[in-house]
Amino acid sequence: MTRESPYAVPHKGLRNALGRFQALAGSTRYDDAFELERLKARGVELAMLLTHHLVNENRFYLEPLRARAEAAALHDVHDHERLEPLQRAWVSRLERLEVTSPGTEAHAFYLAVTEFHSAYLAHLLHEERVTERVMFEHFTDDEVAAMSAAIFAHVEVPVLVASLRYIIPALPLGERRAMLDRVRGAPFFPEVVAALADELTPVAFEELDLRAP
Repeated sequence: MTRESPYAVPHKGLRNALGRFQALAGSTRYDDAFELERLKARGVELAMLLTHHLVNENRFYLEPLRARAEAAALHDVHDHERLEPLQRAWVSRLERLEVTSPGTEAHAFYLAVTEFHSAYLAHLLHEERVTERVMFEHFTDDEVAAMSAAIFAHVEVPVLVASLRYIIPALPLGERRAMLDRVRGAPFFPEVVAALADELTPVAFEELDLRAP
């Protein structure tokens, strides 16, 4: 089996989601009800993705790794524990924002998003540069692939659709098409199409041939 990074694809999606959200947090007019509700909806979606990603990594990657390379696994477990309160901080601030909130509260929320974003990027980089190498030192390529497949099999539909919203635009065209081929016959495929129509440019969307079978 060809060796595939267990982190590359989901991390591309998370980087895209985080970057898009921070940009939206910076450009939103907080005194506009529509824009604030849009930001809150995207914040709920992002928090859902981050939480499910953490839970699945702990269960399918770090628990098995802990049995063979405990120190490496615990590093990432502790990283997750350090990131959780930073995530709760911006989520809580976002929940409290109203169109009448002072600008200082909106700015404090933006800074909380920035703090979390920067810490999370460093965590993703460590997983790709260090944890992934350790995994392949202690597991076969097939075993690592099976861990990734288990995560995919256990992802709930709303999480999968939201994940693909950000993963697909972050991939080159050939990988986009290959990823979509995996779910083209699924009953939720129209939801994926609708999400991508909202994210991609018209030209990029047409390139994908997203017609249902």
